[in-house]
Amino acid sequence: LPTNLSDLAVTVVHRIELECDARSGYMKEVIQLLCCCRRGLMEQELWELIKLRCTIDRSRPKLYRLLMVLQHMDPLIQSRPGWSDHGGETAIQLSHSFLRRILVSRYLKNAQTEDATHRRLADMFYQALLQLNLERLGEGTAAWLYNRIITDAQSRALSEVMHHATKAKMVEETVELSCSLRMLELRLMFDHLAEMLEDYREAVEMLTYAKSPFAHQVGEFYTFLQVNSIDLLARPSCTFQLAANSPMQTGPAIASRAMLQTMTEKRVWLEYRNKKQDNALGSSFDLGAKVLDLWYSSDSRFLTAVSDK
Repeated sequence: LPTNLSDLAVTVVHRIELECDARSGYMKEVIQLLCCCRRGLMEQELWELIKLRCTIDRSRPKLYRLLMVLQHMDPLIQSRPGWSDHGGETAIQLSHSFLRRILVSRYLKNAQTEDATHRRLADMFYQALLQLNLERLGEGTAAWLYNRIITDAQSRALSEVMHHATKAKMVEETVELSCSLRMLELRLMFDHLAEMLEDYREAVEMLTYAKSPFAHQVGEFYTFLQVNSIDLLARPSCTFQLAANSPMQTGPAIASRAMLQTMTEKRVWLEYRNKKQDNALGSSFDLGAKVLDLWYSSDSRFLTAVSDK
């Protein structure tokens, strides 16, 4: 007999697995996916992930088996709205945080399994994100956003893809997502500020630990989001304008100039004559001699110092 609550929960899960899984591995896979998701998964998303796995394994996916597993897992899971602004599908989540910790210790026994699961989720959400065609956002919000329907799957991709890319230690994908003004603006339209702050914090920590040269650049986007959070929430369409008027050498300003050069931003925006330059000079140096003269470049990016040496 089980000697504590943890053993009891594991015994119950094992019994359910024996009753409904039929050695298909679906229940183990569903539990692994739900343990890694912070906002659950919709039934269609679970089915898509299983189909992708079966394609790799060259096996035949069975929808009836997945539905049977979910039906038997009813004591362990709960359904909540998939999106606060949408009245569509509901997301399946584990019913309790204590249960999650027990299942994580049993089904995600090592970091490699957890990273691989997060990578599967990141790939799925990234494919849904591509369907939004973010480059069209620069053509104007009215012409792009309000004349179309954004599905629950696409809106959830906006919220979750960066989180899973970071957890899977996908450095290139994390930098791409976190340094995109398009991504930032659209997430602000859906009031993702709280999740974004947490995502950027995790991304900076992961990139710093991985010794990525882009950790500082992502940190500048994180600071940009923190400093301008009130203005960004009040008017997300001004994201590009605020970035373009940021200190010239920071990541958001560099990204805005790249968008202007490639003509991917076509909306009207205001350029401030007196831009904020707080923390623009982040480097310290010692000439080892008395400084006789200083000269700044016109864009405030470079500083020339003259000494008697």
